[in-house]
Amino acid sequence: MHTILLPTLPLLCLLLLALPGCASNKAREEASRATVTISSDGTRLVYNGKIKASTVDEALALYQAANPKPDTLDISSQGGSLYDGIRLGMLVYKQQLDVRIFGECASSCANYIFPAGRNKYLLPNSRLLWHGGMLQPDWRARIQQRYPNDAHARLRAIEENDWLQQYEAAFFRRIGVDPLLTVCGQHPAWRQQFPDTHGFDYSLEDLARFGLGNIHMVGRSWRPAIGDSAIFRASFCDSAPPVSNELIKNASRYEEDN
Repeated sequence: MHTILLPTLPLLCLLLLALPGCASNKAREEASRATVTISSDGTRLVYNGKIKASTVDEALALYQAANPKPDTLDISSQGGSLYDGIRLGMLVYKQQLDVRIFGECASSCANYIFPAGRNKYLLPNSRLLWHGGMLQPDWRARIQQRYPNDAHARLRAIEENDWLQQYEAAFFRRIGVDPLLTVCGQHPAWRQQFPDTHGFDYSLEDLARFGLGNIHMVGRSWRPAIGDSAIFRASFCDSAPPVSNELIKNASRYEEDN
């Protein structure tokens, strides 16, 4: 596998797969918090909060220093950085860690960390939520919105967008998972049926079709298709959604988009 060099373009620092939330500074500060620790028995790396560079750096350092090594990542995260989500996902995959979801695993957590686990455990009251990735259909529209009067900035953003698509694709090839996992719920029919959703999930059968195996329920059955108005149950697809000139509500976005 060829090494993919990290570009120096500033867009990478802005590109997050985060759920839109309240606009207040206090809410933003709360949403950006993250901690990572080693469990008292030394068997689990415990990550709680936003996926971001500093906390992923800390997670990698804790794992490197641990002796003996943890064999499980416990995680609850609303999502965050695509790049850093893949970094943490690569640790999980390379070290063959189990992943246990003890709360929400959304966005970059669901895209890159959960699928990378050797065994995947869904604890009571946990949930998975997808809402896009680098194959989502509105990235060019988002770039146009961000840089409406700066053609040079748009070109640089498109170049970086293309690089990130390759980076994501290489990761999914490495772990043997179909990247369409991240976007099947963004096909037009789903968007029309569920215009105000925060995201989507899948049945265990469809997750298996994407390449996600060894999923275990702990003390409960899988979340039913109804009962959580923020999430709808999408299904397996074999092609990416068509390009959209309109922004998709509650999709993956740049951190500073309103």
